[in-house]
Amino acid sequence: MPGSGNYLAGDRRDTGSVITLARSRRPSAPVHVHPDKGTRAFGGSGRPVAVPLPRSQLASALAAGLAARGWAVHGTGPVGSHPAGSCVHLVLAADDHGRLRLPPAGANLAAPELLILVGGLTSLGELADGLLRGAGAVVNADLPFSEVLDHVDSALRAGPLQPDSRDQLHRRIRQRKAESDRFEQLTDREAAVLADLAAGLAAADIVRMRPVALTTVRTQINGILRKLEVPSQTAAVALTYQACHDRRVLTALRPRQNYE
Repeated sequence: MPGSGNYLAGDRRDTGSVITLARSRRPSAPVHVHPDKGTRAFGGSGRPVAVPLPRSQLASALAAGLAARGWAVHGTGPVGSHPAGSCVHLVLAADDHGRLRLPPAGANLAAPELLILVGGLTSLGELADGLLRGAGAVVNADLPFSEVLDHVDSALRAGPLQPDSRDQLHRRIRQRKAESDRFEQLTDREAAVLADLAAGLAAADIVRMRPVALTTVRTQINGILRKLEVPSQTAAVALTYQACHDRRVLTALRPRQNYE
C-alpha cells in the first residue's frame, strides 16, 4: 500500500503484546514479550521506551529489529499497572488488520515524552487524532519493513516534533485522508480502470484487454478524474500511489514514501 506521513493507539479488547524499550549500552538486549490486554508499557532503568504492540507480525518484527539496534526490550503489565510518569517513550503499531486504536478519552495513562504511531492508510483518521492528542511522530506502516524500522529508530533518537511541525503534519494527514476517501466513490468498473492506469496501461491497451469500447473507457476515465478531483490521468495515478487504500485498486500499488 502507498502512503506519505507520521502517527498513536490504545484500548485493545483483544489480547496484545506490550513491549518496553530502553536504549542499551550493550550491542543488543534480550526481548521479552508479555501478552496482556493493555496497550501501554512503562520502562525500568535508564531511559525507557515503551512499545505497546498488538500481537502481530509487525509488532514482533519491530521488537526484534529495535532490540538488534541496541534498544533493551522488556515486557510489562496491563494498562494502569504502573505509576504515572514512569514512561519516557511510547511506540504504538497497527495490528495485522491495519487497525490502530487510540485509548479512550480520559484514559488514566501517564504521558510519554515521545509517542510514535505506526500505521497505514487505513489508520489515517486515528493518526490525525493521535497527533492532536500529543503524538510526536508517525510512521507509515505500509512501507517496506526495513524503512519502517529505520523511521521508528530515527524518531526515537530525534525526539518529538515541534508544535508547529506537528500541526502541519496533522493538516497533511487530514488532507491525505480526505483524498483517500474519494476512492470510495468509484464504481467497480472505474476502480478496475484506475488499477489498469496505475499499472501503466493506456486507454487503448485496456480496450485490447477487455471487451469494452474505447468511448466507454474514456467515459470511465473522465468519471475517475471528476471523483478524485484531479486534472489528468497522470495526477490520478499519482494520487492513487499516495492515498488509495481501496482494495479494488491496491493490487497495482506499492508504497513509495513515508509521511512527511
